[in-house]
Amino acid sequence: MKNSDGYYHELSAITVTVLCGISAIFLIVPAPLIGIGIFLGSVCGLFIDPDLDSTSTTRAEYRAHRTFTRIPGAIFQAYFTFYAAICGGHRSKLSHGGPPPLGWLRMILVATPFRMLYSLWWLVLLGYLRPSLWQLYGWLGWQFWIGLYVGWASQDFVHWRKDYL
Repeated sequence: MKNSDGYYHELSAITVTVLCGISAIFLIVPAPLIGIGIFLGSVCGLFIDPDLDSTSTTRAEYRAHRTFTRIPGAIFQAYFTFYAAICGGHRSKLSHGGPPPLGWLRMILVATPFRMLYSLWWLVLLGYLRPSLWQLYGWLGWQFWIGLYVGWASQDFVHWRKDYL
């Protein structure tokens, strides 16, 4: 069994999404925005994973094609082609963090925020074009954004673990 195989990454990612969903259910009453953020972050990490730095079609891109149909899936794949060029190759430190012992830390502190910013920069643009959206972003609160990061980082950490251990 090869841990870094795309099939095992996908299986692990789906498992993390289910676990984050279960934790979100338990967090709904005491901290609803954190719970929702964790679940949505894990879903984002399911689709926008470190392997999008590959120039070949990845399992996440196949998942996007299956989920969003052909044209939105093709747009998703084209959008992340530029991400692959920025990263400079598959398993670069910018996308995968690097090998142990500190690679996981680089993954969580550098690669995950970089992938989040690359994926969500358009939310900032929409906020400037439509200022009423800033009210929505503010209403979500910092707890939601922290939860989003935690859910996404959990997906990335499991991905890193499958690649390097």
